[in-house]
Amino acid sequence: MANAFFRLRKSKSKDPEMIYLGYRFGQDQLIYSTGIKVLPKHWDFTKSRVKNVVEVWDKDDINAFLRGLTDFTNSVANTYKARREDLTKQLLKRELDNYIKPPKAEEQIKFFDFFEKLIIDLESGKRLLDNNKIADPKTIQRYRTAKNSLQEFEQYRIDKLNESVLHFDHWTEQLWNEYISYLTFVKSFKVNNIGFYQKQLKIVLKAARKAKLYTVGEWLEDVKILAETPVDIFLNKSELLLIETLDLSNDLKLDRVRDLFFIGCYTGFRISDWKQVSKDNIKSTREGNKYIEIIPEKANATHPSTPLHSKVVSILDKYDGRLPIISEQKFNVYVKDLCKLAGIDEKVTTKYVIAGRVKIDQVPKYSQVTSHTARRSFATNEYLDSVPVHLIMKATGHTTERNFLKYLKLDNSGAVDAMAKHKDKSKGDKLAINGSL
Repeated sequence: MANAFFRLRKSKSKDPEMIYLGYRFGQDQLIYSTGIKVLPKHWDFTKSRVKNVVEVWDKDDINAFLRGLTDFTNSVANTYKARREDLTKQLLKRELDNYIKPPKAEEQIKFFDFFEKLIIDLESGKRLLDNNKIADPKTIQRYRTAKNSLQEFEQYRIDKLNESVLHFDHWTEQLWNEYISYLTFVKSFKVNNIGFYQKQLKIVLKAARKAKLYTVGEWLEDVKILAETPVDIFLNKSELLLIETLDLSNDLKLDRVRDLFFIGCYTGFRISDWKQVSKDNIKSTREGNKYIEIIPEKANATHPSTPLHSKVVSILDKYDGRLPIISEQKFNVYVKDLCKLAGIDEKVTTKYVIAGRVKIDQVPKYSQVTSHTARRSFATNEYLDSVPVHLIMKATGHTTERNFLKYLKLDNSGAVDAMAKHKDKSKGDKLAINGSL
């Protein structure tokens, strides 16, 4: 439980009062001066923050500092607790002194130097992700991609706007919006791509604030990461049959991609978990039914289990129980080639925002297939086969029906067929009941 709090010495004074940080040690407590004063009438005693009043022109900076001080204090307490060491008032005061003492000018770390150090620390395991997990190569690459984008943005500002190199203090709400504008109109990125770069930048700025290299206003907490719902697809059983009947005897690469794709289509597992599909994870129920159960890599994901499909068995036999390994990036390229070769070229409509305008395109279906299409195909085809939703969710690992329903990718014709099939089943059930009477 967080024990850090703030208070003023005199709550009814008409003069500025010092803001003190307090931390409780059971019956004892540390009272530590933040060095910042505020008029009690400008202090929100409920939220322990400076009120949103025009009289306090630097309220955003003060509140950001207090927020960072709270995070730091609680993180120190958690670190000592994890080490099973006693945190004393003297130790906490020393930690706070080191935190609040501003670094010398020559020791100030540059924006991109900090970014690179963050990446290196993630690679080495010195810095862990929020779930206390070591960053995988895919996560590291995301940060490097974001850093490259920001360096391009810096060069653009230097060349086109005659601006100086980027520093931490440059990152105001105005510059944040300039970066979004650059990604939107100069780079012509789609909304979800822009959101990706926003997310990485926000993480870096918050890390710098925690390291006391950067003071940021409340605007960073309020920024909205841009996102739009993509046009997701699934492959029906007829399309899967087209892929299955392809002669790939002369193309071992696509043959392996097909096998892996079918693993996803007939288990419903994520691509990160396909490597766990092995004979070691095959179990039997009390009635003798075979199923696969895995422990997912994704943080906080539930353990999915799915009935063992004959196609999965034949693929495992083909590779002596050890599936081939391929990066998700390469897989998403090759699976499009596979589906194109199978003739899955029906036109689908995509709608997205680019350069600030809505654009609607007709593209071949194979161009939209990714590793996630396999998972969506499993869920949707099982649903069309009238498998109850709560049972499909056991296979996909979804814990809420709301999130699961996002995976059902029925177009208009698919929805009509599903309704017709449901009505036929209901009609059959009624006939059976009437007949039994």
